[in-house]
Amino acid sequence: MLALGTDNGVILYSIPKNSFQQIDIRTATQTSNDVESVYQDHLGDIWIFSKDPGIVHLNLVTNEKEHLFTPKDEIIKHGRKSRKLIFEDNAKNLWLLPTEGNFCYYDRKERTLKPLLTDINNPKSIFSPLVRSYTLDNQGNCWFATARGVEKLCFFPQSYQFNLTDYEAETRAFLQDSNKRLWTASKSNYIQIFAPDGNLVGYLSKQGNIIKENNRSIMGYIRFWKTKMEIYGWGLKKSDFSNLKRQEQIITLFTILNTRQMILIV
Repeated sequence: MLALGTDNGVILYSIPKNSFQQIDIRTATQTSNDVESVYQDHLGDIWIFSKDPGIVHLNLVTNEKEHLFTPKDEIIKHGRKSRKLIFEDNAKNLWLLPTEGNFCYYDRKERTLKPLLTDINNPKSIFSPLVRSYTLDNQGNCWFATARGVEKLCFFPQSYQFNLTDYEAETRAFLQDSNKRLWTASKSNYIQIFAPDGNLVGYLSKQGNIIKENNRSIMGYIRFWKTKMEIYGWGLKKSDFSNLKRQEQIITLFTILNTRQMILIV
């Protein structure tokens, strides 16, 4: 696909279909249809700079448009206009400097622009220099030519993700299955299953099913054991898993035997 910026919106050309589509970028808060530059991110969304403050985000799948901008009371003024910029780092985070706005990143969950803070405990410590030029090096670092010299911005991958569980859930064991779901066993005698994005899928019932409501009658687990059949549990007998299919990737509860005796089925 080719995107052409014009003084009357964006023209999208589909090479496989050999067809054109003209898109009006105006919104309720953005009245200009004059396109200055266009950027496409890794998800295929279009980001459009116009002469008006901010930037227009266009979802080509849903045809939804949103105008994003820095609030006037938060804009850091330098006495002259900064260069507009937009790029994605190695972790696929989208960074941009919108028209007449601050340097920021796009929070995809909250669908809003958020500033880069030099001190996370100080909301006024916004990093937004006057950018005259910029470039990305082979390591993914961004170099700014500013009014005061050269600034280097490094992007490191997120080292962890915090998922809030029940306050009474003292986690005793956890594992990740082949579908990238996280299973956690708590001291309170129940097991939670979380999707790869961190959202709660449900709880494990005594029958081995995933249910939406917590079943506190479930028997306790202290540790998970993973077998080649991807069955997890404490010591068990052959009769306990004789009816299970080998290809089913599930967690099944078994009667707890002597806690000093752990049997790993291979």
